Amino acid sequence: MKCPKCGKHEVSTGVCGVCFIAEHPPKVKPFTLTQSKDGRFQIKESWTKDHEEPLQYEIRKNLNAAHPLTVKKLVLTSSEADEKDVSWTANAHMDYLGHEHQVQLSGMAPIKGVITLEESRRAGNAYQAVLQLREPMLLDEIEKTYVSQVRKVQGGFDVYLISKSYARQCASNFKNKGYITVESTSHGGVKEGHEVTRLYIAVKKPHIEPGDILNVEGRTYMLLSLGSTSKLVDVANRRERVVSKPNIMKADVIAKRRELEEVTVASKSPRGVDVLDGKYQSRHFTGEYPLLKEGGKALLLRLNNLAYLLPPIE
Repeated sequence: MKCPKCGKHEVSTGVCGVCFIAEHPPKVKPFTLTQSKDGRFQIKESWTKDHEEPLQYEIRKNLNAAHPLTVKKLVLTSSEADEKDVSWTANAHMDYLGHEHQVQLSGMAPIKGVITLEESRRAGNAYQAVLQLREPMLLDEIEKTYVSQVRKVQGGFDVYLISKSYARQCASNFKNKGYITVESTSHGGVKEGHEVTRLYIAVKKPHIEPGDILNVEGRTYMLLSLGSTSKLVDVANRRERVVSKPNIMKADVIAKRRELEEVTVASKSPRGVDVLDGKYQSRHFTGEYPLLKEGGKALLLRLNNLAYLLPPIE
């Protein structure tokens, strides 16, 4: 039968979805977005730099629809934020008795500024952990949000962090890349009747690094990359191999990367490669070298009166 209200749409009972939505339009209860002093927005118990995900979450959470109308999906179509509020539009995909209807929504969400615990600690140079980085380039991998202060020391940096859990997360990431981490704690006094302990994590270079020549299970390899799994290339047959971190740490170092000579690949063919050393002396190596590029660099290993041509380390 036709909808008794509009007479346009077929219905099995009651009124059609168009008429029901017109009489009982879905509404979004007023809500506020919370923004930290450094510009991040709160979503549940975490913080994000972008306002769109928290905005969509709040719209969906505060969207009310009369029974039997249910929300299947919400799509944020536009949003614009200034210092005080965020204006937005969205499409709500609604189900009404097995039929889908799309409803356009819009609104304005005020922004409430707060100072987070992390910001308060950072402002007072408070810290819970210290990452003792002895590889300076690792400093760029630290999220500045958690940094209270940075001190340059001999061989690297001491990074003071406001979160022990984040310090351990960093240490885990560095460890997976092959770095050595050593954890310790120290007594930091008593605050409000509770003992304060601080976490110290030393991050050091591994004893092996990409470009080193290793003895692994009786064969000679060059280490191409180091991490939770490491990539090697056999110096004799040029075949690549992947080895787990525990096994690579047991390997014997035959030669360090600095002991290898850098050469230039002058020409390359399926039959072999010609290279030029620093004195422009040419040398030919037979066989296929898939990891080398004509005009590019290669590494020359001299070992036991033999010479091996190896790929460069990026």
